[in-house]
Amino acid sequence: MCFTRQKNLTFGGNTEHIAWVYDASGDRRLSVFAESPHEVLCVKDGAFCETYRNQKAVLSNKRKDGLLKLYFVNVKLPMSDTWGTQERYEYKDAKTGRIIGIGCRGSYAFHICDSKSFIEKIFGIQKLMTKTELSSIMKSKLMDEMSDHFVSALVNENISYEELDLSRKTIAKSFLPILNTSFEKYGIHVEEFIIEGFDKPEILRDRSNKNVDKAEDFEDITTDNERKSELLKQYAGLEKQQMELSETRATHSGNLKRIQAAADKDVEKTGYEAKEMTYKELREQDREDIGNIAAAEAKVREATKIPEVTVIANAAQDGKCPHCGGAVTANQIFCPTCRRKL
Repeated sequence: MCFTRQKNLTFGGNTEHIAWVYDASGDRRLSVFAESPHEVLCVKDGAFCETYRNQKAVLSNKRKDGLLKLYFVNVKLPMSDTWGTQERYEYKDAKTGRIIGIGCRGSYAFHICDSKSFIEKIFGIQKLMTKTELSSIMKSKLMDEMSDHFVSALVNENISYEELDLSRKTIAKSFLPILNTSFEKYGIHVEEFIIEGFDKPEILRDRSNKNVDKAEDFEDITTDNERKSELLKQYAGLEKQQMELSETRATHSGNLKRIQAAADKDVEKTGYEAKEMTYKELREQDREDIGNIAAAEAKVREATKIPEVTVIANAAQDGKCPHCGGAVTANQIFCPTCRRKL
């Protein structure tokens, strides 16, 4: 008759370890001691099948049962750590309406409350986890929750900037349930959340003042992306205003020209009508007067036209100067006696 030797199993880590896993797939008979502060979770082929607390359990494992793992999780050990924000959170001051960017710092204490959720969401496939490793993981998740929900805790409490330091406990108490609701899925419970102080800005800007200068209002935009976006919006607005002004100027200029032309025409027509004549009659009279003047000018030009070379021809025939009667020849231009042009 063959007897299988029974193996005794207890927590295999040290005081710094918060969780430890043992692979029992090769053990046929196993005595497990689940002693406080540890819980022991039995997992077969990736499925949770049993949880042991403050007891001794004897497990029989057949070859056909497959993979068997035992997780030892410390659910009593309190852990604590400090925290501090790397960014500033903006909120509107309940009293003055100022937009304030603040940072804060403090400490918190927590422990594992649900070993199954802890193994699924945090521990995973690791073999060991220390308190330091778990604190680092949870601090990162705490900062995420601060970014998402801390400002809402301030707004819900309706706390002004001047009351921040005096209201640290009230703010922490308001934020603690929000934090635990989020950490519940990790199997973590936060016992204590403390705000030790706030990092305040030296200069506070007031966005509630409607008469504040536009340049100061622009400086209130806190991120580079917001500033670029705001600048592009202002530039687009200026371009639109410029186009509208150009269109308005062109429209007014055209209207002015039309009004001036109509006024000139009305003045001219009014002048004619003052002479008791119609506009059409005056235009007909102007055309007639212009025709008469042109005909008179043509007659004057015809009457004053003098034939050329007449004097020279006569001088050549007579041999005498028409001015002084002196002797001249046909090829002379000036009279040799009186020096006048022939």
